[in-house]
Amino acid sequence: MGPIAEAVVNNVGMGAEANNLLYTAIWYRSPTEGPDAIHAEIQTIGVELMQAHLNAVNVFGSPTAAQIAQYHSRVFARHNLPGSTFGGAALTGSEFEASLTAPVWLDGC
Repeated sequence: MGPIAEAVVNNVGMGAEANNLLYTAIWYRSPTEGPDAIHAEIQTIGVELMQAHLNAVNVFGSPTAAQIAQYHSRVFARHNLPGSTFGGAALTGSEFEASLTAPVWLDGC
């Protein structure tokens, strides 16, 4: 597990920021959804992202920032969340933005 993924699982540092982005995106999408339901969906999304990352590693070896943004966007779209939910592209959700911000977050993913 890379350092960012570990930080997400442990809810520390940049991982805590990613979890906050996800929680907020779910809350904006479904403002009447309670905290327990939001946390359950976060867990589901986390598993889906881990599976998507494993698939990307199996296909690409070491996925690029754009490929990582792409699978995040796909997972988030299945939950009716915007691509900008991905912290590596939090402004636009684009693969281009993820490539530009990669030096901040990609190391060791």
